[in-house]
Amino acid sequence: MRFFNLVLPGILLVATNLTAQEDTFKFRKEMRHTGEKIEGLSLDGSFTVPISYGLAKSRLGIADGHYLELAGRLKTALHYTSGDHDWSTSLYLAEAYTMTPAIKNQLVKSEDVLQFETRYLYNLATFMGVFAHARLSTSIAKGIDIHDKEVEYELHDEDNKLIGPEKHSSLKLTDAFFPIFLSENIGLFITPVSDPMFTWEARAAASFRQTFANQQKVLVEEKDEKFIVRDLFTFYQIGPAVGSSISGKLFSDVMSFHAGIDAMWPAWQSPKKSDRTFVDSLIVEASAGIGYEFSSYASLNYEYATSRIPDILEKFQHQHIVNLNVHFNWDHNFGG
Repeated sequence: MRFFNLVLPGILLVATNLTAQEDTFKFRKEMRHTGEKIEGLSLDGSFTVPISYGLAKSRLGIADGHYLELAGRLKTALHYTSGDHDWSTSLYLAEAYTMTPAIKNQLVKSEDVLQFETRYLYNLATFMGVFAHARLSTSIAKGIDIHDKEVEYELHDEDNKLIGPEKHSSLKLTDAFFPIFLSENIGLFITPVSDPMFTWEARAAASFRQTFANQQKVLVEEKDEKFIVRDLFTFYQIGPAVGSSISGKLFSDVMSFHAGIDAMWPAWQSPKKSDRTFVDSLIVEASAGIGYEFSSYASLNYEYATSRIPDILEKFQHQHIVNLNVHFNWDHNFGG
């Protein structure tokens, strides 16, 4: 049985001031050109320690034994607003380890995200402006594919040429702090509709991406009882990017929703390993979610996220999460 980087849909009791949709840290998060505007410098954040434990016995389709997840999530954001100027910088760290009967007596990494973002907005009008945005994303711990017995790996180089088969019960895929994903964007945003009940935003930008992944590997798929593994490589991309998102609240603000998509076409890439059609070359990130607020201290949220970076993995990667959140808010304003 294979167990690597698995996110199980479920309900977690967490102490945080962030909903699941805010944890995704997409472009729109923490930008204050819509909604309440606070002049001056402000700082907010949260620390989350979710712990999940279960014991299964004689359950249909579930292995007997102990199930344990230990996790910690830290988010902090610094904002500065003055007139038409709006600047925000955020740090997000999420770590989770899981133990199941599939891999006995061993905690396996199930979540590992370190993300730093900074963005600057200049409001040309109440409904539009220009922006600059940069993001760094990586993982802290090594990525390892783990099984309860020896399996056969089919190894390919970065050009997808066969290196040969190997048998292991585990295989290191990525080093600590690798791969590193950097992106920078300069462009224009418009907000045709801006209301707490419904907000719609669109954006277009010149985008620059750098992916540092030499000597790293990716598990492509399982085929004919073999695990296909391919070497990754470092590459650089430049091209146009567009995006759109909606968000809002319903039923006297007790229910919230959001959905968004961003796409970038790498018009130039170095090195270029394969020729793709326009559609196949697109880098796509999308997310959607809905939340219900029981009180100012508790909410239930569902979050869906998907992404595709063709030179990392051709197919879309999907994630579904349901969270029961207990909120502890903290926010400090330093004044204008």
